[in-house]
Amino acid sequence: MDRDRRLTGDLRGQIDNAEAPPGFELNNPWRLEKRFS
Repeated sequence: MDRDRRLTGDLRGQIDNAEAPPGFELNNPWRLEKRFS
């Protein structure tokens, strides 16, 4: 549901032909930890 909100602006915004808004490819909710060296 969070993906739908980010993609369409609505919590239940599921559509069959979603077109991502500009910048969506960088809108990742996962945050990576820095690697130990």
